[in-house]
Amino acid sequence: MFSYSVTAPVVHPEQEEHEYSELNTDEKQAIVHDVFGYHADDIARQNEREITQQEFDAFHEALEDIPIDERAGYELATIHCPDLLETETNPRLFLVREAFQPDKAARRLVAYWNMRVDIFGMEKAFLPMTFAGALHGEDEVYRLMELFPNFRTFLPDDQHGRTVVYCETYYGNNDFISCSRTNMMKYVWYNLHLALKRESTILRGVVFILKISPEQLPLHSFDRLKNKMILKATKDCFPVFIRAAHYCTRPNGLHQRMLLPMLKFFMNRDMRQRLIIHIVDHEKVYLEMDRYSVSANGLPTCMGGLFTPNPHWAFEQREIEEAAQQQP
Repeated sequence: MFSYSVTAPVVHPEQEEHEYSELNTDEKQAIVHDVFGYHADDIARQNEREITQQEFDAFHEALEDIPIDERAGYELATIHCPDLLETETNPRLFLVREAFQPDKAARRLVAYWNMRVDIFGMEKAFLPMTFAGALHGEDEVYRLMELFPNFRTFLPDDQHGRTVVYCETYYGNNDFISCSRTNMMKYVWYNLHLALKRESTILRGVVFILKISPEQLPLHSFDRLKNKMILKATKDCFPVFIRAAHYCTRPNGLHQRMLLPMLKFFMNRDMRQRLIIHIVDHEKVYLEMDRYSVSANGLPTCMGGLFTPNPHWAFEQREIEEAAQQQP
């Protein structure tokens, strides 16, 4: 699959510098707090507060103000799975994510349901996000989770109680490269739902740690659209706040000049400003992460840490769901 193009849109360092210069003092301070984890307890207390009836009403009014053709996925959900609107996409999650701004929260919820329908189709989009529901019969997706468990998995919460998601690329593997965009997105979508089940995700946000192996990522195998879809789900659809993203890669000039600027194009300004680049041998990453509130105890062994991610998390999660179904 040839997806890389030298004419692909990119973000240049000058653009990032200009974006940063346009931030006000409060916005710049918020970036520092997020990246280093300062005031995480204060943020959690703020997000724990009760949402008033007036705020809920404003949220639903904002939904109604969105043209019906733009909220088609949400409208279908109100018909086919009104219970999931409460259990899987509770308005509170979206209001918290958008700092209790009803218009932004409504837009994010609509984007979520539109993308969910695009990925899972009418047949499965309105089923519970479980192995027995939306992933029932998705043998290829389950196989991806078993073959590539570290593509999306969880590490221990950081020192400020924030959810940490570990992402490892497998671009040296033909099964990974040839995986369809839809199946990859089903994997990512399910994993993001697991993140939402963690209180730390809702109250404190998420830190992403990405391990990129340049020697396993030939530019001709880089699928721009697949990565664009993954980033869209995270930044525009799910009610998760990315506090920081650590891009860890070995020194490789070509990838630093071409791949990173392309990836940044798919991010929004807030995500780009919270992206920390670590150009270091992977086994030495732990030396740089403690200042960002991620200790060696919470890093995988391949990064010099002491934690071993669970290679069978998908199997165990499926068993947990099956046991829950059997309970009266």
